[in-house]
Amino acid sequence: MNTQRYEAFDLLATLVALARPDGTLVFVNSGFEAVAGQSRRSLIRTSLFDRFIDSAALRETLLAVAHNEIATGRL
Repeated sequence: MNTQRYEAFDLLATLVALARPDGTLVFVNSGFEAVAGQSRRSLIRTSLFDRFIDSAALRETLLAVAHNEIATGRL
């Protein structure tokens, strides 16, 4: 994935993570890197679900976005 198209997300103070419906991270911004204490490179292709104690709401949100039931999810 070409991360240059997401460079503007690095300017945000909020954490941004783009994930596939199965929870696989495809992009994280610099804020996410800072909070996770890991580099973007080490986070990509890992599961976002593994970062939550109870990931049920996250799983439901990603599935709803994948089925176009909602456009975005915010947790």
